[in-house]
Amino acid sequence: MPQAAIAPGMPQSSPPSKDALAAGLVVKSVKTSPVSQRSARPVGLPWRQWGRQWGRLSGLALLLVGAGTLVGISVWTSVILILRPQPPRWLAQHWPGLMDAWSDVPLQTTTEIETELAAQQRYAGDWLDLAQLSDRPEFADLKLLPIWATRSPCSHDCDAIVELRLYSQPAGRAAADQWQLLHQLPVQGPTEATVLQALANPDASLLGSTYQLPLTALKPLHDDALPGAWLTLTGRWQPQGSPILHGQVLYVNPQFRRITSLLNWQSPPGRLPTWHNIDQQGAPELLVNQTYGLEPDFQLYRVSNLQAVGAHTRLEAITLKPLSLPTDAPAIAYKNALFLAQRGLWSAAHTRLTQVKTQLAANWSDELEQQWQLVALHGQFSAAQAERDWSQPSQKLLALLLDGQWQAALQPIQEKQTGFPKAVLPLLERNFSRVWPRLTATLQVDPDDQAARLWNALLLLTKEDEAAALQWLTADQNSPLRKEFEAIAQTVTNPEPAPIIVWPTVADDSPEVEIADTTPPLWDGVIGEARVLTNLTARDWQRPANGAALTLSPGQQWFAITLQSGHQQQQWQPITFSARVSAQPPPQLWQTLGLGSSATLRGVDLAGDRSQTLEVMGARWQGQRLTLLARGVTTDRPLFVTTPGQWQNVAAVNPTGLAGWLDAQAATRDRLLTTLQSHLGFDPGSLSTTLQQQANAIPPWATVRPVNLMGGNPPALIVTLSPELLASQDLAAAGQSPTELIMTASGELLYSSVWSGGGARLAGWIQPPSQQPVLVITESDRPQFLFWSPQNGRFQ
Repeated sequence: MPQAAIAPGMPQSSPPSKDALAAGLVVKSVKTSPVSQRSARPVGLPWRQWGRQWGRLSGLALLLVGAGTLVGISVWTSVILILRPQPPRWLAQHWPGLMDAWSDVPLQTTTEIETELAAQQRYAGDWLDLAQLSDRPEFADLKLLPIWATRSPCSHDCDAIVELRLYSQPAGRAAADQWQLLHQLPVQGPTEATVLQALANPDASLLGSTYQLPLTALKPLHDDALPGAWLTLTGRWQPQGSPILHGQVLYVNPQFRRITSLLNWQSPPGRLPTWHNIDQQGAPELLVNQTYGLEPDFQLYRVSNLQAVGAHTRLEAITLKPLSLPTDAPAIAYKNALFLAQRGLWSAAHTRLTQVKTQLAANWSDELEQQWQLVALHGQFSAAQAERDWSQPSQKLLALLLDGQWQAALQPIQEKQTGFPKAVLPLLERNFSRVWPRLTATLQVDPDDQAARLWNALLLLTKEDEAAALQWLTADQNSPLRKEFEAIAQTVTNPEPAPIIVWPTVADDSPEVEIADTTPPLWDGVIGEARVLTNLTARDWQRPANGAALTLSPGQQWFAITLQSGHQQQQWQPITFSARVSAQPPPQLWQTLGLGSSATLRGVDLAGDRSQTLEVMGARWQGQRLTLLARGVTTDRPLFVTTPGQWQNVAAVNPTGLAGWLDAQAATRDRLLTTLQSHLGFDPGSLSTTLQQQANAIPPWATVRPVNLMGGNPPALIVTLSPELLASQDLAAAGQSPTELIMTASGELLYSSVWSGGGARLAGWIQPPSQQPVLVITESDRPQFLFWSPQNGRFQ
């Protein structure tokens, strides 16, 4: 059968599938579009694909780094908490109580602390309650504990503070004796060499070693104007003369609960640092007195970073380095003033700096004011030393020269005042290195200073000769300055005529020439030693022709005397004899030795506080060595001998209680207390109170003896301080020997038993007519003679 025709445009059906399975499926038509009508899909560029990959990798890396950092911080925190189970300082600053509950810091009783220290061969000192220094609540539960140790090997001051511990007593604890350790600070003293660097004397011949000096005391150094607690560790070292005080300044911050050592200091005059608000602005400044002798040396420190972390709080030294000034300021005058100060001319520097201060007026800064105050401190000390009355002309001259008072130093020389012309050349010889820089500085700033030029010429006269001095001074033969110097040079080179001694001539008929009473002796005072002579051989001794027989009365014995020192032309010197003296017959020799017509010497037994007259009977020469034969009262002890009438026993002067004497001598009171404070460390207020409380103690705790030692008016003072008094002020242990001092009414210290060592006792003094005394010190019953040193102003 024929198929039907297909109309045009009608879709043709697909032929049936021959697949049996597909035959049962219903075919659904799908709407499609031509390929040309489809939208083209963009193809991605390679760099965009890389960016997406790097983004994924970076995110993954940051995630891993963050996780690692978190783990690291956790591990670090764990380790820190194990090693240092204390809260961070920034937390402790705001929550101090957090210290008590932060960790399991073990609490200890006092017994447990002492047991722990004993195992370390250490021991605990006395607790210091910081609440006693301030009423601020931060100090309520804080205490300091010094830790001591015994040094070995050691000969003296063997116990020293080696550590400081800060403890708190946690609040709410049932037991009162419960302490929590907050901080430990190991401490050690300075070396000898470090302490000696503080000596301002350029001629100091002392050499320090690397030996560590001990710190032996902890003292408050608090000021209510400053936050926190301030203290100082101290120690004493005595290379020679007065002991040097040294130490460390400590700062305790109650917020951070830490101890910080801020400054090592040393003070040759033995004074503790003190606080002074010198500029009347802000916090006070710390003053350290390093003055040595006549050379003032004050160190000023300002406190900085008080509100920062405790370890960053520091003391900054105020120096004399030039500061920046306003453009219209007198810069040259300012720099000249600092230049003079740096050369030790403090009074002149203070005058010039004061003029600059007046000119600047409102532009005067706080830093400039601190410099001005520092110069003023030195200037006041230097001027006071120059103006005071000294016992020796050389001391007065040196004080004037060191202060730059050139004209005032020339005046007593030109007026030929007693002792001044003779003192000039030896003084300049000894102190050349101290005077020369001051003179050159003066002449650099003021070349027309005539008095300074004359002193500069005198220095050249000392080091070279008068021709060199005149050549430097001026070439003009008719110059008034040249003529003035020639007159001064004549005065100082020929100050006093030497005494004329008339010696017998060989033509004299008698071997024993009578010496006129007006003939001056070679010595007007002698010191020697007398030893018991058991066997006497008469022929070994030269005797006067009409002398007494060599016989002894009952209770007498023979002595052999050797002379050691003689006083001649206002100074003590070793006795030496020339051939002319050894040829003199005995009567003439007695006159030469100053024994007088009676030919006697005074023998002193220090052990028994007894003295006797020794009658000189003969002389024996061995070369130029002289031995005298004398007879006296029997004794089994050696005696020291001196010229009759010159021995002064200190026991012969009645002592007076120091407390009553100070009340009656108001003009001297402050000076004496200041000397006791600077030399021994007494607190004037505490000392006065203790003296009043113990005024009736038997034996007395402190006495004073006014004596005419140096020939001046008012007299010198012999002050005796008992060991009980020093122990009450924590300055010495009870049971030691008394401390003896000799000072002038103006407070000048002439002698201290501290200089001679423990056990030394002042027995008395030998006083020749010229007032150059010799102290006699006894230690182990043996005499020691201390001679007056005009250049050092003390007995040594």
